[in-house]
Amino acid sequence: MDFFRKLFPPPQTPNDQIKLGNQKLEAGDLASAIECFNTAIRLNPRHAPAYYSRGIVYTRKKDLASALMDFDQAIRLTPNWFLPYVMRAGIHEARGNLSKAITDYTYAISLNPLSSDLFFFRAIVHVKSKDFNQSLLDLNEAIRLSPDKPQYYLERSMVLDRNNQLENAIADLSQTIKLQEDNVPAYINRANLYLKLNKLDETIQDASHAITLNPMDGTPYLNRGAAYQRQDKLDEALADFNRALELLPNNARVLNARGAVQGQLSEYTSALNDLNIAIQLDSKLAAAYVNRGSVWLRQEKYDLALADYNKAAELGSNSAEFYTNRGFVNFRLERYGDALTDCNKAIELNSQLGRAYGNRAMALMGKTDYESALTDWNKAVELEPNYADAYANCGVIYTRLEKYDEAIQSLNEALRLNPTFADAYLRRGIAYQRLERYDEALSDYARTIELNPKSPYGNYNRGLVYFRQRDFTKAVTEFAKASEIKPDHWDAIAYEGLSYARQRDFDAAINIYNQIIEKNPEYPSAYSYRGYSRFRKGDTEDALGDFERSIILKPTSQVMYANRAEVYFELKRYSEALADFQKALELKSNHKFALAGLAVTHYALGNKNEANRFWQELLKLDARYGDMDWLQKELNWADALVEQAHKLVAELPSSE
Repeated sequence: MDFFRKLFPPPQTPNDQIKLGNQKLEAGDLASAIECFNTAIRLNPRHAPAYYSRGIVYTRKKDLASALMDFDQAIRLTPNWFLPYVMRAGIHEARGNLSKAITDYTYAISLNPLSSDLFFFRAIVHVKSKDFNQSLLDLNEAIRLSPDKPQYYLERSMVLDRNNQLENAIADLSQTIKLQEDNVPAYINRANLYLKLNKLDETIQDASHAITLNPMDGTPYLNRGAAYQRQDKLDEALADFNRALELLPNNARVLNARGAVQGQLSEYTSALNDLNIAIQLDSKLAAAYVNRGSVWLRQEKYDLALADYNKAAELGSNSAEFYTNRGFVNFRLERYGDALTDCNKAIELNSQLGRAYGNRAMALMGKTDYESALTDWNKAVELEPNYADAYANCGVIYTRLEKYDEAIQSLNEALRLNPTFADAYLRRGIAYQRLERYDEALSDYARTIELNPKSPYGNYNRGLVYFRQRDFTKAVTEFAKASEIKPDHWDAIAYEGLSYARQRDFDAAINIYNQIIEKNPEYPSAYSYRGYSRFRKGDTEDALGDFERSIILKPTSQVMYANRAEVYFELKRYSEALADFQKALELKSNHKFALAGLAVTHYALGNKNEANRFWQELLKLDARYGDMDWLQKELNWADALVEQAHKLVAELPSSE
C-alpha cells in the first residue's frame, strides 16, 4: 500500500501547501514558504488563506508593498474574515498611514468584537495619532475583555501618564507587576512616575528592583540617579549616571543628567563637556540647554546662561522652575522687566512655588518698588516657611526703607533658620551700623568674615564702621583687605583714600584716586572724593572741576550735588550753592546735609526765615545737629559752613 502511495501520491490541495508553507515559515525558510504559498495559489487562485499566508511572509521579509497586495486580495476574496484586516492595518501603521490602520482595525473589531487584542492594537495606533482619549477607551475595553494581560495595563499606564493622570498610571503599573512580577519596564516606568511626583524613596526602590532584574539596562540607573540628585546625594547620583552611560554610550539624556550633577558639584569643565556633547547628539534636547544655562549661571556668566535658557524656551521648556531660573538670570543682567515677565509666568504655572515669588521680589527691588517686593517676599515665606533667603531679603528691603529694627528682626529669623548664613550676618551688621550700634555691627562683620573669608564685603563694611568711629588706621587696613580680595572693589579703594584724607594726608588720598581714575575713568565717586581732598588742600577750582565731572557721570546722586554745593559755599557763590543743595534735596527728600546746607546758605544770604525753616526740619530728623561740637567733629564740614551754622544756631530759636 505504501509502495503505491509513493508511486501515485494523492493530489495536493491548497491547504496542504499552506500547511507545508507554514512549517517552512516557522523554520525560517522564507523562500520555500513563498514557493509553497505560490503553489497553493496556482492550485486555487481564489483561495484567500494562501494570499493571507504569503502576505505574512512578505511582511516578515519587509516587502510591505507585496504584502499589502496579498492582504488586499485576501480581503476581496473573503471580506468577512477579520485577520487580513488586522495584517493590513499593521502594514498601514508601519507605513505611517494611521487613519487607514484605524479603519482596518475598526472593521476587524466589527467582525470579531470579543478580541481584546484588536482593541489593544487600535489603541496603540490612536497613541501614535496622539488621540489619547480614544486610546484610553480602547484600552479600557481590552482590559474589560481580558483583565489578566499585563501588557494592557502597561500600555494604559503610559496613556494615563500622557494625560497627567499619574496616580492612575501608577495603579496600572502596580497591576502589571502583580500579574507579572519580573516585568522590568513596569518597574522602570513606575520609578519614573514616582520621580515626577517627587516620591524619591519609591523611585529608588523601584529602580533598584529593575536593576536587580536586569542589571544591563541603563534606564533604571538614570531614574535612580535623578532621585539621588534631588535628595542632594550627588556622589550616588554621579555613580549611577556613570553606570548608565557605560550601558547607554553616547546617550544624550544620560550625558545631560551627568552634566547637571557635575555642575552642582562645581566640576564646571566636565559638566560643560557632557552638556556640549548631549547637545551635539540631540540639538532638540531642551533640558540640556537648561542645565548648561544653570552651569553658566553658577559661574555668573549671565549672558551665556540667558542664551541657553532662551534656546530651551524655543524648544518648548515651559515649567515654572524654568521661568523662575530665567527670571533670576534676567534680574542679574538688570533686565528687570523681563525678569518680572518670567516670574509672573512661573507663578501662573505654579502659584505655590516660593522661589518664583522670591525672584520676582528681587526684580521689584531692582525697580526700587520695595513695598511690592516686600509683599512677594512675605508670600514666599508663607509658601516656604524655612526660606532663609526670603527673610534675609526682607531685611535688605527694611534697611533700604530705613526701618532698621524690622530689618534686624527679619535677619534674626534668617539666621535662626540658617546659623551659617554669612550674607545675613552682613546685612544685619549694616542695619546695626545704620542705628550706630557699632559693637553689634562689628561682631556681625567678624562672623561674616569667618564664614566667608573670600568675600570682600565683611572687611569693607567693617572698614566703614571704623571710618565712622574715626579710627582711620583700622579703616585703611580693612579697605585694603577688601580690595586685595576683589581688586576692582572701587568703593573700598575710594574709602581707603578718604580715610587718608580724614587724617589730612591729602596727597596720599589724591594719589589713590588718580590710580582709580586711570583704571576706571567712569567711576564717579573717585572724582567726588578727589574733589573733597583737593578742596581740603585749598585747591578749590580743581575740586570744583572734579565735582562737576562726578555729576556728569552720576547725575542722580544727591551726594555729588551736595559736595559741589559745599565748594560753592566756600567760594561764597551762594546762589550756585543754594541750587546744588536744593537739587540734592530733590533727589533725596531727607538728605540731612542738603537740609543743613540750605539752612546755612539761606542764612548767609540773609534769608533767616527760610534758614530757620530748613534747620527745624533738620532737627526733626536728627536733634544732634543742634550740637556744633558734634557737627564739626563727626561731619568734617568746611570751616565756613561751621561758622555760619554757629551763627544760625545762636541767633535763631531752636523750635518754631
